[in-house]
Amino acid sequence: MLSKTSWFSYKIAKLLVNVKYISLVNLIADKEVVKELIQKDLTVSNMVSELSSILTEEGSAK
Repeated sequence: MLSKTSWFSYKIAKLLVNVKYISLVNLIADKEVVKELIQKDLTVSNMVSELSSILTEEGSAK
C-alpha cells in the first residue's frame, strides 16, 4: 500500500481516523499482510525493496 498526501491533510486524518491499517487487505486480515508505505516511508528505495520481496519466492511465501 502506497500513500502520500500533504502534511496538513495527513495530520488532520491522523486526528480524525483511528485505525491500525489503511490498506484494505490489512484491515480485513487485521494484521499486516502487505507493508504500508505512508508519508515519510514512501521512498523509491523502500518501494523497490518491498516490490523485490513480493516478487521473489521469499516474499510470496508470506
